[in-house]
Amino acid sequence: EISACLVGSEMCIRDSIGSVNYQYENMSSLLKEVKIPPKRSINITSPSQFWMEQKFDFPIKQVFDLLTSLGRKEEWSKGLVRVEFEKNQVERIGTEHNCITSVGTFQIETIMNEVSPNKMTYGESSKSFLIFPPTQQVFTLTKITEGSCQIRVDVHFKPNLFTKLLFNNRLKSTLQDAMDGLEQVLQNDNKKRTKQTA
Repeated sequence: EISACLVGSEMCIRDSIGSVNYQYENMSSLLKEVKIPPKRSINITSPSQFWMEQKFDFPIKQVFDLLTSLGRKEEWSKGLVRVEFEKNQVERIGTEHNCITSVGTFQIETIMNEVSPNKMTYGESSKSFLIFPPTQQVFTLTKITEGSCQIRVDVHFKPNLFTKLLFNNRLKSTLQDAMDGLEQVLQNDNKKRTKQTA
């Protein structure tokens, strides 16, 4: 296939598709009309009340993609009935979704979403609901090898008598179940890929 396209010309000739007319348009003047939203500040309301770590024998990007996929959250989050979110909306800071559970609906906002080759961070903030205080969860993924990573989860909320007696233990148990569920779904995904390539 022979193709030729000259910068500044008004015609691009490609043997496979024929001639295509086009023109360049300077759009720099339109940039002045683009409204760039201010960078949102991350509002962590209190120090971390507890944290946990877990190693995953999966590539960091694979784990992060599953962790941040709202469409798959109910697959690994025990007790979650469904997730309501705008399917055409890009997952980023300020994105909101609802987690429907047996006790009610938790309103969640994304407060962190940072990606680099060796470290990825995702954070969520939930509003107070019934007896549950406002809570922030920050997931920090650190690459160990090409096929493994470590997740550290920090949970932030304002402690009181209730959280000390009941909420702490329940949240720790729920979080451990979620990490175990995440690992199980990753294992299932790999099994499906192996079967498809066999």
